[in-house]
Amino acid sequence: MTIPKHRFFMWLTMKNKMQTTARLFTIGVSRDPMCQICGLAEEAQDHLFLNCVYSCEVLKTIKRCMMWNTTSTNVLDIYRYIKRSRMSRMWKQTSYAVLAASVYQIWSVRNDAFWS
Repeated sequence: MTIPKHRFFMWLTMKNKMQTTARLFTIGVSRDPMCQICGLAEEAQDHLFLNCVYSCEVLKTIKRCMMWNTTSTNVLDIYRYIKRSRMSRMWKQTSYAVLAASVYQIWSVRNDAFWS
């Protein structure tokens, strides 16, 4: 049900392989390791999908709209919550698609900030 591009970015997130500016900084591609969205901390994957103000707000909004009863704003925790929940198969697939689209959207905003 998920779009292949969204599924790929979700897979990268699950494997902790996103090319964040902190990672790019260590190999000399980026000049600044700071978060491209908020600028408050080094942009490691944990920060981008767990602590960044923007991503926390996105995930809080999605959780409220989808009626997910979890307190976490961590993408991996939300994924596990969906997997373990007693939702119907269709609702789980929809939830996975929404979560993957959210990850892709956060990454798109980050890329817009990086390349602008």
